[in-house]
Amino acid sequence: MSEVSDAIVSLAEMALFFTANGTIHRYSEDDLTYFRHFLPTAYEVLSVRRLSHGVIQSEAMHETLRLACLVFLGLVKRHFRVPPDVVPNYHERLFSLLVTATLDWTSLFSLHLWVLAICGVAAYGEERPLIVAEISRTIGNMTWQDAAAAIKSIAWTEQATPYELDILGQEVRKHQEESGLL
Repeated sequence: MSEVSDAIVSLAEMALFFTANGTIHRYSEDDLTYFRHFLPTAYEVLSVRRLSHGVIQSEAMHETLRLACLVFLGLVKRHFRVPPDVVPNYHERLFSLLVTATLDWTSLFSLHLWVLAICGVAAYGEERPLIVAEISRTIGNMTWQDAAAAIKSIAWTEQATPYELDILGQEVRKHQEESGLL
């Protein structure tokens, strides 16, 4: 699990850099930001071993977190406009794992929200309402502001996902109101 933990820390450091410097939107091909800050993190995330997500809880958790890291990295990469777009492939695998694996997130609440938020931001079509419903169920009576703070405490940058988390929050609040969860 330490490989995945190290990758998440690298994502968080990269996200903090981009948030503090606002560099993604000012990136140009002759700027070294992509090479100095994105590629080393990408290398670390891509170096995390892929595990089968069989019956062992720790393997399924490892693979879920690895895929969430890859989707997050893909969301950041989109804003550099560097092909190919890897988000749909990794998202599909992450969503499938979230639906099929039974994971105990009890002591990992913020991490669970982070994974769900990444999956939700990358979701489209009929998957999106399922993720929104799961986020709603997971946060219970918590405000979206507190949930967003928990998500951002792991790794997030408004530079790469400027409105996506806010839009997801609006959808979660609407679902909670319609479902009587609020």
